[in-house]
Amino acid sequence: MLVFRVKDTNTQDVAKRLMNADLHAAPLHVTQSRCSSLVGISGIVLQETKNAFILVTSDNKLKSK
Repeated sequence: MLVFRVKDTNTQDVAKRLMNADLHAAPLHVTQSRCSSLVGISGIVLQETKNAFILVTSDNKLKSK
């Protein structure tokens, strides 16, 4: 399980870790987002891009920014 705590480290460190991690098929739960409607969503990472994750939720819907 991969956990990033933004409070514990600076944003640049988190960005470097995310760029190096392969998160395809990883379970992901959104705890913070600039888009408040995404907070609380859980799913499996289907695709990761430079600025967003695309998740498949338990009800087989795609969610992204």
